[in-house]
Amino acid sequence: MANDTPKKMTLWRVKAPGQNDAIVNAADSVAAGVEAARVWCVPWKEIAAYLEVSYEGEQYMRRCPKCGRTFYTPTLADKWSRCKPCTAREKAYKARLHRSIDAKKRAERGK
Repeated sequence: MANDTPKKMTLWRVKAPGQNDAIVNAADSVAAGVEAARVWCVPWKEIAAYLEVSYEGEQYMRRCPKCGRTFYTPTLADKWSRCKPCTAREKAYKARLHRSIDAKKRAERGK
């Protein structure tokens, strides 16, 4: 049986001149700089002095129970929470269902 415990991630935003911002999972700010250098394929020693690191918060890596996609959420409030695409599909389905029920009720009243 698979381990269903969500993985807690500490996210850091790392900026450097000439590079795009990188959001990385790391234990502390120094490890975040090293991980960002790895993402950018740049030697860490060359950019260490120029890094700007800011704390982004903690997120939990979850797996959608419906489609199996990996997504991130700031809380563990709902064990059965779904990814954004599945949530949007479910919301659209419910809206269609309510419209069809309303149409049937209007048709019955008209008889």
